[in-house]
Amino acid sequence: MSLNGFERYMSTVIIIAILSMGALTAVVIDRCYVEQNIEKRDFKSYKSIFTKNIYQMSSLVLLVFSIIAMLSEINGLAYNTRMARKELPVKLAKMAKEETQLNHKKILLVDAEAGNVDDDYDYYLGRDWFFSDHVTARAAFDMSADDFKNYVYRYDYVVLPVKHQTFSALTKQAFQEKVATGLYQVTAGGLEKVKNREIELNSR
Repeated sequence: MSLNGFERYMSTVIIIAILSMGALTAVVIDRCYVEQNIEKRDFKSYKSIFTKNIYQMSSLVLLVFSIIAMLSEINGLAYNTRMARKELPVKLAKMAKEETQLNHKKILLVDAEAGNVDDDYDYYLGRDWFFSDHVTARAAFDMSADDFKNYVYRYDYVVLPVKHQTFSALTKQAFQEKVATGLYQVTAGGLEKVKNREIELNSR
């Protein structure tokens, strides 16, 4: 449902329904007039007081509905914009430049959300963003400090788009370093933050 944009299709159905109701309403309103020539119509052109009352009430209801619909859409767009700022691709773009050249850099993408790792969302996102066929996504680090150090040394870069408490604690134990979110290059001395947000394709 998420991949196929279920919300988008449902929105389309709602728009079609609104269009159909709008067309029907236009026909009903037109029939409220006894004068069929639009240019000759005035406030006396209704068939009866009853039809005039229907027209006025319908206009009021449609006006209120339109205002509510517009406010709902504006609030929905504002909410989606706020949520989009917290999404992983947005955070990844802020800390690392997108690669357009195929490379074989070994990159570890650390995410605190296990669901993003289990459904391979992080894996494909990392491969696409860094254009590398050696991207590994991981959320859990249940290991000792020595095993953690040996594990990190398998990679060229570590990407930490969100705060990960276990990863930060193990990094402090293994490398005596404090890490925050960002792109880090794995060196002999530990993790070195990449300031230019770009991986070195010609390095090891």
